[in-house]
Amino acid sequence: MYCSTSFLPKLLSIFAIVITLVLPTLSAQDTTETFFNRLYKEEVTPIEMELQLDLKVFLKNKNKEEYQEGQLTYLDPISQEEVSWNVELRPRGNMRRQISYIPPIKLKLSKKSLVKEGLEKYNKIKMVAQYRSGLLAEQYVLKEFHAYRMYNQISPYSFRVQLIKLKLRDSSAKKRVIDYWGFLIEPEEEFAKRMGGVMVEREKVRTSFLVEKEFHRMSLFQYMIGNTDWSVGNSHNLKLLKVPELTRLVPVPYDFDYAGLVNAVYATPFHTLPIKRVTDRLYRGNTFTMDDINEILPQFEEKAPDIIQIVDTCPYLDQRNRKFTVNYLRDFFKECKRRKGMAYVLQKKGF
Repeated sequence: MYCSTSFLPKLLSIFAIVITLVLPTLSAQDTTETFFNRLYKEEVTPIEMELQLDLKVFLKNKNKEEYQEGQLTYLDPISQEEVSWNVELRPRGNMRRQISYIPPIKLKLSKKSLVKEGLEKYNKIKMVAQYRSGLLAEQYVLKEFHAYRMYNQISPYSFRVQLIKLKLRDSSAKKRVIDYWGFLIEPEEEFAKRMGGVMVEREKVRTSFLVEKEFHRMSLFQYMIGNTDWSVGNSHNLKLLKVPELTRLVPVPYDFDYAGLVNAVYATPFHTLPIKRVTDRLYRGNTFTMDDINEILPQFEEKAPDIIQIVDTCPYLDQRNRKFTVNYLRDFFKECKRRKGMAYVLQKKGF
């Protein structure tokens, strides 16, 4: 169709108006708020939550995948108003499900309720709480929470976590209340969207499927915190992320309660590994080249002050656990400075 030059400026003007009107709408869709994001804070500020449930039923179904009804109540961080959600919940986890009085919990919110509140439909959230009552268990879950925050410093491909002070109210015995520390983990779909990618499920995985540099960073992080409770082959304690800009998959770690950094009394190394205690570091990744060592170790060393500060300034860790955790991390960074020794560790195929 012929378009005169006199009409062209008018056409461009109309196009500009359309773009002006449409782009804010698209932007608003891209930044729709989520349930987790409404609660999440970058600084370590716990949110007080109350979860009401029939504890008798929950403990009876401890080894099942059955959901039961409950109610989640908390003080909204922005409006400072009390907010309540009807939720479904069930036990989750493997080993912790067996050893914990209250195992980790998977919460499921109504998608209709989320949409009604103007929130995205990311309705499944993992909740981790101390595995039993007592100061020792409290310190374990706080240290595990901080392990997630350390990996936030190392890699953008990491789950965000929000600290909570959880009050479990037993609806079958209304006077029964349990106070726990815990944290919420960013939903997988929400994390994937934030990264501009998708989560991938595979029964069997090879290290050749993974982005090499990200796998190296992740493996070195696991060595830093003394965690051997992970493996690539069956994606044990690893999630897989596919992003358009990378041709291979990104490994995303989670579950750090068996790490030497946490040093839980129930944590023991897998019997086939050549270490006796979880505090003994053992590298389990692929072989580093010298180029990898010269590129990746300085990245960790640059982050050392921020990583140590994460625990050194935590007001909720007691003095003994704060000192242990800081010293454990400093030992790793001292090892990094001894390049030849570190090269010997990283240039061998991991276990």
